[in-house]
Amino acid sequence: MFIKKFFLHDILKHKKITEVYFDKLNVLVGTSGAGKTTIMNGLNTVIQIANGMSSARDCWEFEFIDNDGRAVNWQGEFSSKSELNSDKVEVAELLKEQLTVDGQLLINKLNGKTTYKGNKLPVLDKHQSNIFLLREDDSIADIYNSLSSMIIVLSHSRLHTDTEEFVYSTGGMLQTVKRLASRFAVHNIQELHKRIPSINCRWRLFFAENMDKESFESLAFVYSTIFPNVKSIRLSSVEQSESHGVDLIVLYISLELIDGTVIPQSEISSGMFKTLMLLSDLMLSSDNTVLLIDELENSLGVNCLPDIIQEIKSANFQCIVSTHHPKIINDIPVKHWKIVNRKGNEIHVDDATDLEKSSSHHDKFIQLINSSIYKNGNG
Repeated sequence: MFIKKFFLHDILKHKKITEVYFDKLNVLVGTSGAGKTTIMNGLNTVIQIANGMSSARDCWEFEFIDNDGRAVNWQGEFSSKSELNSDKVEVAELLKEQLTVDGQLLINKLNGKTTYKGNKLPVLDKHQSNIFLLREDDSIADIYNSLSSMIIVLSHSRLHTDTEEFVYSTGGMLQTVKRLASRFAVHNIQELHKRIPSINCRWRLFFAENMDKESFESLAFVYSTIFPNVKSIRLSSVEQSESHGVDLIVLYISLELIDGTVIPQSEISSGMFKTLMLLSDLMLSSDNTVLLIDELENSLGVNCLPDIIQEIKSANFQCIVSTHHPKIINDIPVKHWKIVNRKGNEIHVDDATDLEKSSSHHDKFIQLINSSIYKNGNG
């Protein structure tokens, strides 16, 4: 997938993200409070809507290239009136929804009526997007799977930072992976991730070690370059039988140091753990991936940044990151910067065209923080 354009109006919170256009590599920069995290959260909201969430008072437009290379435009609007459903969750009616693929209108919902490929549909669920409701249909499945290719790392992403939280899977999932690998002759982790985009960063490490030694060893080499005292990355799975009869597989991660000490997952530092997870996202993901990382520098030491930045710059898929850090900003070419600024309740994003053309001898970060658009970023 490749995101082309994004717009979101959150009427409840009185925030509007005006049209943002994205390239292959995008670095959101701006003053604190300018709206970088708001954009990341907004993109996450759209993906959650595609997964069935009802988002009261939100209006959006999302333009992207799907995994089959088709131009997709998806837009919609929820009602400002909300209610509690049977699970006591706040929901709102989806008033409008349009899905256009290569210029042809596929889904059109308006005034309580929905058509799909020109044919009227019965009311399925007035609170959920039709992309979610029709995700099993052949014409929608590829679009839904494309949206599922997005990896979103927000500041509270426990998967990337919480060493006390262990990930589980079922024995059925492991068997599915083995069947797919055998049926389609899948021998590398990137291809496996393309076929099963739900495999998260921790499980990708596990499967890479077991089926793609070359990719796993490349990652381990980069990791040991950042942390020279680490000899090896250890991954193990333990089966647990639950009372309701479902066998769960628990994944454990540990690090072996040069001196032979083994650090269990719960004692790995947040910086070392997040670095490992980000390398998994950057080196073991399919080329259909869109990777979003909010405040990249959070939890990472200065020693981690050069290699992480290099992997971001060389990734063969779209990356969108936000940062305040001068090291990151200076190390990524100006042409990839997106300067975020807020005017009242509206968030705008501008290319750093003037800075790119500047002949000043000051480093680009100094030029950025002294530019008028940056200084006025939280107006």
